[in-house]
Amino acid sequence: MKLRLFKESKVSSHETGLICSQFQKKAGRYLPVEAVAGSTLKKKPQNDFLVCLDERGKNLGSKDWASLIQKTVDDTRYKSMSFVIGGAYGLSDIQKSANELVCISPMVLAGDIAWIVLHEQIYRALSIMHGSKYHHS
Repeated sequence: MKLRLFKESKVSSHETGLICSQFQKKAGRYLPVEAVAGSTLKKKPQNDFLVCLDERGKNLGSKDWASLIQKTVDDTRYKSMSFVIGGAYGLSDIQKSANELVCISPMVLAGDIAWIVLHEQIYRALSIMHGSKYHHS
């Protein structure tokens, strides 16, 4: 299973890229993680579980987020799990083919902030799944 993160707009600061790279490297200890900023999915790939991030999506706590990822990892129908953050005007038509619509904040976030939150929450979920001490509850 590979995790794929997409952000429609480019990362606007060097610092955002550094923070995300650190979380991506840590998450990579558990599963391969590919992150692409400045591009988005035009079509849902076959054998892919697609999660679109939108303020109108489901509100999940960190443990529920980890459970969603764990269930997808365990489901042999899927070879990858993709997460998509839309641009300034939201998500494109890809949202219609999403398996899940998830909210990372009820507030609208700047793209770079959402990108950092997504990276951190991916790492947190994988830490929960593997019993790491990163998450305290």
